[in-house]
Amino acid sequence: MDKNNKRYLLIGIIAAVVFTIVAFVAPFIKTPTFFAAYIFGLIAVVLLIVVSMMIEGSREVRSKFLSWAIMDVAIRYSIAQLILSLIFMIMSTWQTWILIVVSILLLAFCCVGLIAADAGKEEIERIDKQVKEKVFYIREMQAEIECLIIKTEDTILKKNLKELVEKIRYSDPMSSEQLYALEKKIIEKTGILQELVETGAIEEANNLCKEIQNLFIERNNKCLFLK
Repeated sequence: MDKNNKRYLLIGIIAAVVFTIVAFVAPFIKTPTFFAAYIFGLIAVVLLIVVSMMIEGSREVRSKFLSWAIMDVAIRYSIAQLILSLIFMIMSTWQTWILIVVSILLLAFCCVGLIAADAGKEEIERIDKQVKEKVFYIREMQAEIECLIIKTEDTILKKNLKELVEKIRYSDPMSSEQLYALEKKIIEKTGILQELVETGAIEEANNLCKEIQNLFIERNNKCLFLK
């Protein structure tokens, strides 16, 4: 258990102790309603501790930031439940079943909110991962073409390669499954271009360089259309 989790646990223990002291020191009538209110109040504190520790358990800063939607649900539930528990402790002669029904409904809404917030977090992380992969694909290809510029002494080929680099640099990093075949073709053509430059096949390399530029133009137009 790391230091932050220990802090959250300590804060939770303090909150539970304070809540317990208030519950049993204050002159509340100790009815079944009182004890039910006390138990649901403790559940709210424990749930908040568990959610806090789960969020802190994530090592990525962005993941922690996205998890605050989950934390917000837990905080709102805990505050609402503690207030409800205190009200029923004060009015301990009220019907116990009312407290139990309302508290269970609150807990159910909280669980649904936690699941929805977690699903939203996972979807954002999935999209982020896809974006990073696509950006890496574009940047990697750009770096490979830039290396080819150094490997050739031909002025025209250098110019064509630089134009290709610019075309790649300003290409849309996002993609779609519908572009898979086209992007696969670009990757294959780029591999062939590397071989042509390294073997000194200048004319073929120039022609292929122009072809790859046209493929990128086609890809970018389709990216725009698919949006």
